[in-house]
Amino acid sequence: MPRSSTTWPAFVCTHDDPPLQVFSRAAAAVAGRELGVPDPANAVRGVPIHIANSCEDNPSGLPAFVQAVRIAEGPTELLNTNRDEATLGQHSIPLVNGEMLINFTNGKSPTCGYLAAFKGRCPSPSLITNHIVVVGIKLVDADDVYAQTVSFYHDSSFCPSSRPKCMVPNQNYGYRILGDAISTVLGDRHIQSQPDSSDLLSTLLMGTLIGAAVYLLSFRRAMLITAVVLAAYALLAVVLGRSGWLVDPIYTPVAIVLAAGFSLAARYVCFSWTSAGSPRCLRECPPKTSRRSFTNTSMT
Repeated sequence: MPRSSTTWPAFVCTHDDPPLQVFSRAAAAVAGRELGVPDPANAVRGVPIHIANSCEDNPSGLPAFVQAVRIAEGPTELLNTNRDEATLGQHSIPLVNGEMLINFTNGKSPTCGYLAAFKGRCPSPSLITNHIVVVGIKLVDADDVYAQTVSFYHDSSFCPSSRPKCMVPNQNYGYRILGDAISTVLGDRHIQSQPDSSDLLSTLLMGTLIGAAVYLLSFRRAMLITAVVLAAYALLAVVLGRSGWLVDPIYTPVAIVLAAGFSLAARYVCFSWTSAGSPRCLRECPPKTSRRSFTNTSMT
């Protein structure tokens, strides 16, 4: 990605915490630092593409990660948004409820202390040369620690020596989460979520197919098919997840297991009625081979 040879500082703000005028006047841009709405587990998943109620110095409501990309690749790049996607120059950003999902980096972004960088004493100057540098307060009690959806190992740079266990594995500093949002756009490492309609369709379809297979096939074949389908679905979820697609890991497998369980219960009830001589159930039970296999398996 091209980088400007000139340093363009940009400041961030919130509606309740605007920047000082001496800083906002000297800045190339002022942007909002709001993160996305936490999920039910109180974990941050994304960042809003537009901030409806930002500070007065950010009348356009642009978030910080958008302004950082515009400054890095050209201040004339325009942000165009619609319901499911936003475009920023050459970048296409998929949106989920007006937010861009962050592709977290497991806390591996290089860091350098502010005073060391200001005095030119970074251990490796290449960490900040021709790079976007996110400056933040690395203070646990400064109200800038958030839970995120990805857990990772915290090295010694995260916590002070007096509090080596200052965070749980899924917590991170806000400025690092913002850095991950910037790298998501610059590297085009976007995350696509499975549509609700697709999730519902796959749940109903797999549940119906597995339920019918368990009811009609022999017991051993039915259990083998159920196990293979569950393993294949888990493998597919992992492969798609590494490719940037989020697939629901809960509802479809649960539907498969429940469908198999209910079908087994229906077989057992039907076989019990068959033994009692119910003519109606004889017409509705699985084939004789399936009944014989199920009976033999139950006896052993």
